[in-house]
Amino acid sequence: MHATALEIAATLTRPARLVLSRQVYEATLAAPLTGEAARNAEAMFESGSLLLVGDDVPLLPARLEMMGDTCATVRICEGRYHQVRRMFTAVGHDVVALRRVAVGGLSCNGLADGEWRQLSAGDVEAVFNGPTEDEIFGREAVRAGS
Repeated sequence: MHATALEIAATLTRPARLVLSRQVYEATLAAPLTGEAARNAEAMFESGSLLLVGDDVPLLPARLEMMGDTCATVRICEGRYHQVRRMFTAVGHDVVALRRVAVGGLSCNGLADGEWRQLSAGDVEAVFNGPTEDEIFGREAVRAGS
């Protein structure tokens, strides 16, 4: 994402805002991740207890969906340094290619690698009003008072 307004860039990247925390990535792994190992990785990512090397606090739950033996989609709710690569390393797999495909509710579909475009007002709103954590994990939101 390229922003020309410093205020928008600062708002998007401010940790308290958690906007860039709702991101979707496509990862290509160096070796197949299948069967029980894939199920274990999915459970570890979603557990909220995965502690990365060098971190003091476990990651928030993330969603891993294997799209093939070496292709995965990862949905995260925070954005730590090299987070997705480090998550796969923690479960014994190396990432050879990583592509962010969505930020908040804004999809990067249709853009070639390295390509960019100006964001419309609707695009900026989509970033801020992206999917909730419940939507990322396919959970029904808990309604107040129920």
